[in-house]
Amino acid sequence: MSNLRRIRCYLMACQGHHFDYAQHLDGLVPMDVAKALGNNPVVFPDAGSVYLGIDSLALNMLPFDELNRFRTRCFVSFAIHQKRNLSLTEVLKLYVAAYQVKSIWKQLWTTIYPVLSPQIIRDVETFVSGNPFAVKPFVEILKTSSPFNCNA
Repeated sequence: MSNLRRIRCYLMACQGHHFDYAQHLDGLVPMDVAKALGNNPVVFPDAGSVYLGIDSLALNMLPFDELNRFRTRCFVSFAIHQKRNLSLTEVLKLYVAAYQVKSIWKQLWTTIYPVLSPQIIRDVETFVSGNPFAVKPFVEILKTSSPFNCNA
C-alpha cells in the first residue's frame, strides 16, 4: 500500500466521531484491509498524521455546497487580501481540519494557515456545531484527488 493511501486511511479512520467511515472504505483499500480499518477506529488521533492526510487532499471538483457555506461564514473576519489569497484547496483543507476532534483542530488549522483569532474560532465552532460534515464529497475527494496535480 502506498504512503498516500496509508495516510488517507488514517485520516478516514479518524472520522469516526462524524460518520461510520467503514461504510466508505470500498474503492480505497481491498476488502480485508477495509475490514481491519473498520474494526480499529482512531480514538486519539495524532495531529501530525492527520495533517499529512489533510495536506494530501486536493479539490478536483466544483466546490460542494457545505464548502461554499463554510467559506462564506468562517472567513468573515479575514482581511480581504487573506481571503483572496486562499485557494479552494486550502479552504477544503481548513474545512476538514475544522471537523477534527476538538483537541487538535486548532493546531491543524494553524499548520495549514497561520491565522486563527478568537473570532475565527467562534465562527468555525459555530459553523461546525450547526452543520454536519459533508461525508459524500469528502469521501469522493479522499478517493480520487491527487496532491501531485492540484490546480485549485
